[in-house]
Amino acid sequence: MRASLPRLVLYCTGAVSLGLNTLFLWPVLARHASPDLLGQLATHLTLVGLLSPAAAAGLHIYVLRHAAHPDPQVRHQAVRVAVASIRSVIGPAVGLALVLLPFWPAAGSAILAVLCTGAGLVVVALMRGLDRPWSFAVLTLGGQTVAPAAAAMALVRTGSVNTAMLVFAAVVVLPAVVASRDAASPATRPDRVATGRVATRQDDRSVLAEALRFSVPLMPHLVLILALVQGIRVLVAVTQGYSAAGYFQFAAMLGGFPITAVLVLRGHWSTCALRCQDDEAFYRETLRYGQRLAWMSVALAVIAGVSALQLLPMLLPSSYPVRPIALAIAALLPAVTLQCVGDLQAEMALRSGKGGSVSIATGIGACVGAAVVPLADGSLGLAAGGLAVSAGLSARALVSVLYLRRDGIRIVLSTQLRASVAACLLVGVGVAIMV
Repeated sequence: MRASLPRLVLYCTGAVSLGLNTLFLWPVLARHASPDLLGQLATHLTLVGLLSPAAAAGLHIYVLRHAAHPDPQVRHQAVRVAVASIRSVIGPAVGLALVLLPFWPAAGSAILAVLCTGAGLVVVALMRGLDRPWSFAVLTLGGQTVAPAAAAMALVRTGSVNTAMLVFAAVVVLPAVVASRDAASPATRPDRVATGRVATRQDDRSVLAEALRFSVPLMPHLVLILALVQGIRVLVAVTQGYSAAGYFQFAAMLGGFPITAVLVLRGHWSTCALRCQDDEAFYRETLRYGQRLAWMSVALAVIAGVSALQLLPMLLPSSYPVRPIALAIAALLPAVTLQCVGDLQAEMALRSGKGGSVSIATGIGACVGAAVVPLADGSLGLAAGGLAVSAGLSARALVSVLYLRRDGIRIVLSTQLRASVAACLLVGVGVAIMV
């Protein structure tokens, strides 16, 4: 299924959000908050992002894949799972967090932010699967740019990370509540089962249990892949301090922009592939968009590398260490196509019902990445963070290919993908030499 350009643009809102954050939000914040305070905010937002898939119990993956299914009854079930998960699981947990808030503000605000972000993940997945681009764009822009901007403003005004997390939670959940009404169209009403009779709470528990059997084995993957791509900055904070985490935030955003852009495009095209009727068509569509992503990733890595050399001095205050940040970006660039390679294999594994192998590959990659930062022992500085991401994603991609081959599942690893990995590596080496 080939989507029109306007729809594709709306589904690229995630990349637009990251661009706004990189060029405007964080540079402005760097001029109004100390590196230490900025590092605290970055670390808290990262932890919220890491824990939100667990708060959603991985159900957003189930909802996405079933909402994109060509069978209307399967799409209908995805809507019911989304509604039941928020009403029966996340909603009561939010109530508990609000009760804890007056007695334990730090934990209560953090838990509330995690739960609201988890609910947002489920609704975003539903909007993508049902092909509601405008609602998807509103949710993505709200969660990825407006909410962090509101949290940053609250932090600058109050100096309290807890207040910033409360503001973040409120701004994340409000668009999700509004956009969720978009799912209640006549074709996808969640209050009726396929036979037309009114669904009971027992029906909801049944479909939710079925969805959890699919999603729970994926939870290690969903948490660890975020830990690998984004959570390395937490290790930087632990080993080198909050100021270093504040500096690394800019490396992670500018160097991570190509990764996010490729993820956004893959997310849209993979959803289109899910609408294919048979496995052979799904494989051809996955291979086609994978080859397209391969060369896009090289072009984006070049843009990020040039930006590291030319744009960083203009974006950052003069007191910031530009060269170490640029070296961290250079170390991140090989990760662009490595992320793409691993994700393509994960698509094939999920299609074949091998969700457990996806989590194993991601777990091994996360262990490799997490080991790099402490082993470097500060000798590589901020570059250790970028190297950790690239090393971890390299291990994840390799293990994914080996597992699929062992299980007799077709892999997606064309000559274009192999060449793009080598090209991104060369771009990273070139940027490191020129810094």
